[in-house]
Amino acid sequence: MLVLESKILLKVKRGEEATEKFGGFEVPVGAGEYSVGTVVSIGPKVEGNIKEGDTVYYYLNAGKEITIEGEKYRVVSSAEILVVL
Repeated sequence: MLVLESKILLKVKRGEEATEKFGGFEVPVGAGEYSVGTVVSIGPKVEGNIKEGDTVYYYLNAGKEITIEGEKYRVVSSAEILVVL
């Protein structure tokens, strides 16, 4: 998949994928003001250290959600990403 300009395509993590482990506890992601996704594609004008395959935290209502072949994705700008893991 090819993303244009300065946009980033994220695969939205849902269900069991959307939990993080902190000190032995599983915490649901998306319960607050953020969500988690995996970078699928990056536009040619994106600046920074974001690369395909990275797991990122982003603002819950960032960008635009789209569905491709039954899978949920979100197109965001790099300014809407909070943390790159």
